[in-house]
Amino acid sequence: MTRGTTPSYIISFEEELDFSAVDFWTVTLKQFPTEVNIDNPYVDMEAKTLTVTLTQEQTLQFRNGKADLQVRGVFANGTAFASNIGFVPVCPVLDERVLE
Repeated sequence: MTRGTTPSYIISFEEELDFSAVDFWTVTLKQFPTEVNIDNPYVDMEAKTLTVTLTQEQTLQFRNGKADLQVRGVFANGTAFASNIGFVPVCPVLDERVLE
């Protein structure tokens, strides 16, 4: 991601996961001490993907380098799951204002 932008990420799952049985999703991006949680992102059950979009304010919270990313969720029966932790590169921006 480039700081100060509004990137969208499409996250797909390799293993079989019954998307229709998941009651709650959250995507966490973390770069200590910053943590951004996006609850219930857009889920495409047919394609078995979820899409998360960040705001300018959210991306400006991160420093240059990388941020860890993880998806978690809970099934209707209360069983929770978590993805492996991936990372997103964080690139600089010269103008750190939120543009309107």
